[in-house]
Amino acid sequence: MAEYTFIGDIHSAADDLAVLLADTSITQTRLIFLGDYIDGTAGRHLGHLTQPAPLDPLGVIAQVQQRVRDYGDVALCGNHDDFWVQTARGDDEAAATWVLNGGHRTWRKLGANSAFIPRI
Repeated sequence: MAEYTFIGDIHSAADDLAVLLADTSITQTRLIFLGDYIDGTAGRHLGHLTQPAPLDPLGVIAQVQQRVRDYGDVALCGNHDDFWVQTARGDDEAAATWVLNGGHRTWRKLGANSAFIPRI
């Protein structure tokens, strides 16, 4: 019987995902990524402490794509990812919702501004 590991809410934390994917007890199972690969805050919350953390949405997406391609893992779309896709398709309501959910940080990380969004 196959063992599964479910991973969700990565939110642009590529360095944390890399540490997780280096753990053989996890990577020897079938990974099911539950979405929310992008967006996020520039800090890790550890109880009442917050540490600075780099945002790397493209690094997260690259790692997830590699796992899917190389190992047949499964990657589902989360609501933040869907906001990005719907915004790229020209959905103004999705764009506004995305901004309210941290999408502006992703824009900055990608070197984009509000004029760029309709052309993603």
